Amino acid sequence: MMRETLQLTVRGTDRAIVDPLRRREDELVKRLNRSINDVARELENAEPSTRLLDRVVSAARVLPSGDILIQVDDIKDYEDLIKAAPAGFSDTWCQVLGENAGLKRQTYAVVVHGVTCRFSPSATDARRQLKAENVKRISTAAEIVYMDWLMTKRKMEETRPESTKLLIEFADPYAANQAILRGLAIYGRNHDCQFFDGSHRLQQCYRCQMYGHIARNCKRDDHCAYCAGDHDSKECPYAHDRRKAKCAECVRHKKPDLSHFAFDRGCPIRGEELAKIQLNRRQGPQLHPERYSEPATPPSSEEDHPTPYETVQADARAAEARAAKAAKKKSSSRSRSRMKKRRVVESGEDSQEEIEEDLRALSSYGAQPVDSVNDVVVIDSPTETGHLESPAHIEIQHRGRSESHDELQDGTSEEAPPARSTRRQTRKALLERPTQC
Repeated sequence: MMRETLQLTVRGTDRAIVDPLRRREDELVKRLNRSINDVARELENAEPSTRLLDRVVSAARVLPSGDILIQVDDIKDYEDLIKAAPAGFSDTWCQVLGENAGLKRQTYAVVVHGVTCRFSPSATDARRQLKAENVKRISTAAEIVYMDWLMTKRKMEETRPESTKLLIEFADPYAANQAILRGLAIYGRNHDCQFFDGSHRLQQCYRCQMYGHIARNCKRDDHCAYCAGDHDSKECPYAHDRRKAKCAECVRHKKPDLSHFAFDRGCPIRGEELAKIQLNRRQGPQLHPERYSEPATPPSSEEDHPTPYETVQADARAAEARAAKAAKKKSSSRSRSRMKKRRVVESGEDSQEEIEEDLRALSSYGAQPVDSVNDVVVIDSPTETGHLESPAHIEIQHRGRSESHDELQDGTSEEAPPARSTRRQTRKALLERPTQC
């Protein structure tokens, strides 16, 4: 789907120019890119808003009708080539394919089911009336490019149906998709809408009787639709004679039943083609692809048109900035980790494992175990010579809540406890002492 959204069609080409390029796609792409670059240089000073510099075509091919299908790979390439159309610049670079060559306007079609035949799609105010009835379903700015009955005029006159299908082509894919999702109101009645593509319509060539193209673009030999002879159907001596009927397509595919006209509804080849179309309708896309791009801003300097070298340099600078930011973030994370460890050591906060190890060391001296959460182990700090006092200095003081409360009421203050040694020094000193029996 993404590939179809970036395709352009050039119509009105010169057959003398494009026919030799039918199987030379590489030469066709070179001519188009050369023409775009030449026009871009000419318009660089005359029209700065026309951004054709460095815009390229990646693929192209000649269609059976003589039109050129162009493929671009970037949304900016697509938009810039389209934006040049109102000023007439698109015809300039398209003229490499013919004097009258120009871009075909892309439309997005939907089929509206069950529309009453009282509605006249060819009326002058029909499009305005349709948009007015559906002002909250589709945007008022949505443009209806084409609107007509899906059934041919001849068949409409023969069958005279009360309701039939209406074909509408929008200029905007968003409006078409809104019609598909929400439906359209006509004469106060809701109507379901369906995605429509050219491949959903059966095409049969009345020159060679094959399917998939029309006689205007056919270069094959003539085959009669009545008797499968090598002549034009208008010159057949057995026209409309069922006794001489023979299907040219069934002859080509070696089908057993040949006794019918090439356009009969009972033809097995025709049935196979209709089955393919129905399968494509069910399993194919149900919405038109929409192109998304950043809002356009007017160019202010030459920086809006970077060269390939400038683009590479900008990407390199961006990569360096991202690497520096990542390194700074990593260094900051390490610094925060070190500061956290330092705060833990300075604050004297101990882990559960350290507390349990200290209690085991104290129990080896026969110290009284800690019975409550209010028991605090106080250890005298080492002397200046680096030796600890005797284990008799190690005592367990119980500071109950009631005692603390009484002292606070009396206004007396408790003496500051002795300085606490680090866990590493205390544990080492305790383990070096001999165990008392």
